[in-house]
Amino acid sequence: MSKRSRIRAASFLIAGAVVLLGFAVQGQVRAMQYRRQLAHQYELAFSELTQAVEQLDAALQKGSCITSGALMVQLCADGFQQAQAAQAALGSIPYANVELEQTGAAIGKIGDYLFYLSGAAAKQQTSSQEQREALAGFSETTSALAQRLESVQADLNSGNLTLESLEEATKRLSGGEDGQVTAGSAYDDVEADLPELPGLIYDGPFSEHLTDRVPAMLDGLGEVTEETARQTAADALNLTPEQLTLVSEGEGELPSYGFSTSEKDGGYYIEVTRQGGKVSSFFRTAPEGEPALTEEEAAGQAADYLARYAFGPMEATGWVSGGNAVSISFAAVQDGVLLYPDLVKVEVSLIDGKVVGLECAGYLANHTQRSFGAVQVTAEQAKAVAASSLSVQSVRLALIPTRGSYEVLCQELLCEMPDGSRCLIYVNAETGQEEQILLVMEDENGSLTR
Repeated sequence: MSKRSRIRAASFLIAGAVVLLGFAVQGQVRAMQYRRQLAHQYELAFSELTQAVEQLDAALQKGSCITSGALMVQLCADGFQQAQAAQAALGSIPYANVELEQTGAAIGKIGDYLFYLSGAAAKQQTSSQEQREALAGFSETTSALAQRLESVQADLNSGNLTLESLEEATKRLSGGEDGQVTAGSAYDDVEADLPELPGLIYDGPFSEHLTDRVPAMLDGLGEVTEETARQTAADALNLTPEQLTLVSEGEGELPSYGFSTSEKDGGYYIEVTRQGGKVSSFFRTAPEGEPALTEEEAAGQAADYLARYAFGPMEATGWVSGGNAVSISFAAVQDGVLLYPDLVKVEVSLIDGKVVGLECAGYLANHTQRSFGAVQVTAEQAKAVAASSLSVQSVRLALIPTRGSYEVLCQELLCEMPDGSRCLIYVNAETGQEEQILLVMEDENGSLTR
């Protein structure tokens, strides 16, 4: 190679290196800009969290002094909005669900209670001393939380503290070689000795009356052994106990033994409650092939199955078809009243008509003999509550669950809307007030409500 060629080659190599270096530097600059942008977003989210908690605390403090129902409704709506804003901000902060878990739980509970209280105040047209005391108790927690967030916010603003990046938080929370999580988050002191929220009994999912609630059908029954549960599962599936393998001993709201079978034995998974030894659910994969049954015929098979296993009077309330099976929802019936809390879902194969799925946890939790008392609102009076634009097609009594798992006896109005779609209106059978409205979603794949 000539000297000129060597010089030319060297020049090309140097130029290429410069170009590559330029790309590398450009990539690093972009990465730094991206990290700065993320850091700014995290700090902005933390600022929004701080402001939302401050305003939520202000609403709670005001609420502890209010007696007017109308003003309480307005204040609760504002407080609920701030709780929602705080939850949204938490969702934008890296690993806040881990490091600010107590904060998220407290804000969620307070927001839910404010949502409940807004409706209660609208009905009562006043607020009670008990409700005001609850808001004052909540304010103790939010005041302490707001002060700690403000302290962190001040350090962020002064540059004495920076929020961790997602990468840093991931590395720290994943632990070192010994698996120990190390400290170092900006949130270390936010939740230290945070005052607990006062316990409440109200119509909502965080009410204390739900904490130790025993499923109605299991109340008073003793705990069964694994062997007894295995036999119960085998009887339900028409198998021998030896064909079942214990795969779980779940806790949760309905502690159960979970068993499975091999594919040649049906490929089942079944759960039997540890208390009382009742089948709470099972499922298997529906067989392949061409459907031989209609949805109506499958619903008949499901109803026969429930009757065969002594579930008592049941009525289909909806269905949804998927693949080679159809799932039918049933509610218990007592004295002509539809009991929506006592739900059972049965899945039937459209290929051979066999039951391939059962879900009855709601039935086990709620089914019992009810005492309804005299109905104060007649069907005709309930019809008058419906909007004039609706055409009422039928009326019947139904028991519906509330957000806090209480129950309300209602007149259920099936109505046709101006566009031809349908809805269900539930009118309180004692007060005549609308309790709930559901839309009926109907197409070739099923009939459901939302």
